[in-house]
Amino acid sequence: MASTPEYFDLPPGIEPLEFYYDVARFRAEEGKTGVEVYYGVPTLEVGIENENGHVRRSVVISDDEGEEVFRTRDDLYFGGIDARQLKKGTFVPDMAYLEVPPGTYRLAVHLADVNSGKWGVYVQDLEAQVFSDSLAMSDLELAWSIGEEEGFHDKYRKGDVWVMPMPSRSFVNDRSVFVYYEVYNLKRDEFGQTRYKVSYTIQQDMRSGSSIFGLLSGGFKKLMARGRKPQVAVSYEHAGRDVWEPIHLELDSKKMILGLNQVEVEVTDLLSGQSVKREAIFRLEPAPQVAERQQRIQGDDVRQGRRGRRGERQRQ
Repeated sequence: MASTPEYFDLPPGIEPLEFYYDVARFRAEEGKTGVEVYYGVPTLEVGIENENGHVRRSVVISDDEGEEVFRTRDDLYFGGIDARQLKKGTFVPDMAYLEVPPGTYRLAVHLADVNSGKWGVYVQDLEAQVFSDSLAMSDLELAWSIGEEEGFHDKYRKGDVWVMPMPSRSFVNDRSVFVYYEVYNLKRDEFGQTRYKVSYTIQQDMRSGSSIFGLLSGGFKKLMARGRKPQVAVSYEHAGRDVWEPIHLELDSKKMILGLNQVEVEVTDLLSGQSVKREAIFRLEPAPQVAERQQRIQGDDVRQGRRGRRGERQRQ
């Protein structure tokens, strides 16, 4: 999907706006790839004047020749936030959704703080994969929470659940780590049933001093320990009737070691014999420090400048 995110140098006199972001790809309709871009806007990085913060974000996708093929721009407002209560690491989540045909693109993610004048931009390669008729799988979306109760904006809804992304990929070790993904093109037997096996492993990275950004920009496969025994290895089998399956996992962080960890999920279609797997990297930090640094702004504290939702995809 992405190899090396780049942070552009800013013109003289412009203060940089640092922010978290992450990307996940899903299957969309008409053969397209749905791309979700997750943001985490650190509240101490933006100017909140009269408790009214305003950040403008844009996503631009260009083809191999530099021609712009997609652009979206939205405004994120901070309302009802007491700036005196903000702590380091507090961030506001946001998400942009777009669809593109399969191919290789250049993705630019830009944020500008209207009040302070700060702005920042990251650019990376983006591969919109082909979800063909064979077994396929989305990226792993790391989430702060996954629940069936309607507690967030509709754009975080995936089928019957609301998935709140965690763009920082940094979790506290006194709460669960949630993972959401989708499996496509499962095979049915003569009775119309599907049977598949899910296996997931969690493995610690040996370079405990590595940062999440350095990990993502350098390529996580280079940093993971080779031949190291997984901390957690779980597998189970499931039977159903849908060829498209949305799946989410709740991982017990108490069984993991602090630092960088990799979760790998492999799905095997027991009828076709095909397998597919995806990996994701996250950081696990001790609760006392992170609990203070990663308070989140949710619910009525965030007003969207424009509503948008992906909603429930049509099952095949």
